[in-house]
Amino acid sequence: MFNLRPAFLPVLALAAVVSACAGPPSLIERSAPAAPVPGPGAATAPTVSGALAGHEAARRLSDGDGDRAARAERRAAAENARVEWSNPATGRRGLVEPVRTYENSSGQLCREYTHTLYADGRAETLKGTACREPSGGWRLVT
Repeated sequence: MFNLRPAFLPVLALAAVVSACAGPPSLIERSAPAAPVPGPGAATAPTVSGALAGHEAARRLSDGDGDRAARAERRAAAENARVEWSNPATGRRGLVEPVRTYENSSGQLCREYTHTLYADGRAETLKGTACREPSGGWRLVT
């Protein structure tokens, strides 16, 4: 009888290395480094996503505004329809309109949209993209 164990060791070692590197993409996408804690008296901008993320317009929003805006962006993408939002407490409002639907290189259904934000007497139109997750929900990409 012959011993196959030595021939399988390199294959098993390679399989262990590959499986250790391959984790579910959803865990990687949802992980984010911890944000620094602002010092006393520091002004903080609300956490926003989608078209507003990284734009000067986000600084004028309250947390409630940012939540309403993100929900409107997701709903507009999911329903492929125009969605308006408003926050009576701040007087700010927005309009999200889907522009184009396409399939990305990963085979996900994605929608580009515009988000017009009305805040502090100004209107600003931003662009964003949302893609449908395998779970059926929509993730704001930009």
